[in-house]
Amino acid sequence: VVVCLLSGEQLAEFVLPRCSTVHDVKMRLRDKEGIPIRKQQLVNGCDILPETVCLAELCSTDFLEVRLVRKEAINFHWQATSMNADRISSPEWCLDSSEAVSSRRCALSLHYYPAGFESK
Repeated sequence: VVVCLLSGEQLAEFVLPRCSTVHDVKMRLRDKEGIPIRKQQLVNGCDILPETVCLAELCSTDFLEVRLVRKEAINFHWQATSMNADRISSPEWCLDSSEAVSSRRCALSLHYYPAGFESK
């Protein structure tokens, strides 16, 4: 199994039995590169690979190349303008990542429901 970044750069190569799962690949990648499993999304072509799928189901040969998409977290910070929090500022947000995800401008849409007013 060859794991590449979206850019095509090879990140890792593992020899695994065909009965191994996508989760097994993610564990090996965590051990080699230090990327937590929860931050890994493996893709083959345009398909997101479920963790329980066996490698034999993905490829009929002994060679499989997958792409790694790093899932990152977005942190939001609000400030209440008064003690009773009747006004809340627009959120400031930042991407929790040590590397650039994209050089393109991105838009973020957020729907905020204060506690007790959740969308039904």
